[in-house]
Amino acid sequence: VMAEETKQSLGELAGRLGVDAVVRGSIRKVGDSVRVQVRLHQAKDSVVILEKDYQGSLGDLPRLQQEITVAISDALSAKLERAERTRLAERPAVDQRAYDAYLRGRFHLERGESEQALQLFQQASRIAPEWAAPYVGLANYYTSLPFSTDVAPAEVLPKARSSLTQALDLDETLAEAHAANAYIRAYYEWDWRSAEREFRRAIELRPSYADAYFSYSRFLASRRRLDEAIAQLARAVELDPLSLELRANRALLDYFAGRYDEAERRLKEVLQTDSTDVLATWGLGLVAEQQGRLDEAIAILEPVVGASLNRKSSIGHTYAVAGKTVQARRILAELRAAEGERYVPAYWFALVHAGLGEREQALRYLERAFEERSTILAYLLIDPRLAPLRSEPRFVALARRLEGE
Repeated sequence: VMAEETKQSLGELAGRLGVDAVVRGSIRKVGDSVRVQVRLHQAKDSVVILEKDYQGSLGDLPRLQQEITVAISDALSAKLERAERTRLAERPAVDQRAYDAYLRGRFHLERGESEQALQLFQQASRIAPEWAAPYVGLANYYTSLPFSTDVAPAEVLPKARSSLTQALDLDETLAEAHAANAYIRAYYEWDWRSAEREFRRAIELRPSYADAYFSYSRFLASRRRLDEAIAQLARAVELDPLSLELRANRALLDYFAGRYDEAERRLKEVLQTDSTDVLATWGLGLVAEQQGRLDEAIAILEPVVGASLNRKSSIGHTYAVAGKTVQARRILAELRAAEGERYVPAYWFALVHAGLGEREQALRYLERAFEERSTILAYLLIDPRLAPLRSEPRFVALARRLEGE
């Protein structure tokens, strides 16, 4: 798809992404049956090294996924980890209706369509109550709510924890459950040691789980262990080289590390592949601000702000630093207006006040973020926009509380 959209040949795209082979495929559903076509190309010359069709019922999809994974691994003379082969071999049969509902729930959750995702995960759990995956989906749904609705983190935590407990009771070997548990431990409970154990357990159970490496890298970044974070994200990119989200986040690690030139280079590479990528564009604006190119930063950020309150707070900070006080205060007014309708993280107010040089207000909002257990507060010590506050005694005290001291 990327090759078609960017008018690049398979070889050109593979060269840019640094991969030796590319999988192309299609899946077709007819009634309760599915047909999956898989074609594996050698990147340098597009020679087909594996071409095979797989057929079965919807309920066979987990088994088909197993067969396809092993076939591709064998064709590439790659070695699946023993734990991964065991996991694939032992995957239980699942009612096809539950599997379909679960997959559609995942689709809607990734699109930010929370209510559709909730209904589908609940449907899957009713159809197959002994299957752990839908309960992980429910936990993921609940932890996503503070970013898309008016629900505060403290309100969703009990429901997320309950769903996750059900998942782990049903299948303690499910990597997705341990990754979700790690996320809750880190960003909702600030239990950093337990979170790291859970991230490592998820990766141990499923060494090819790109999202686990990605989430672990973000966790390590929040812990200011940026070199380790980069290593974990590099592994995620190896596993999913077509993901522009991973590549943009790799650049953001350089941003957090203060390597702004390198971050800029990587973000521009992403935008060469997809000029409409919002995350990369937003990141480029953040980098331009830190490089002191404030007018350019504003010009980059303004087209991608949209309705996102997160990005509104970002450009509000940039306006403030650039001396555009009227625009910055307009952003604050918009955040306050939204606060009457939904949950708005206090952290976002703090960013704008920090940009305005209003330290008292910024610190007050950061302290409020702690009380509301804002998930974003995990990045308190690596966000360069808050650097002017780091010498403040209240900031130091807040950082210690966040660490559990």
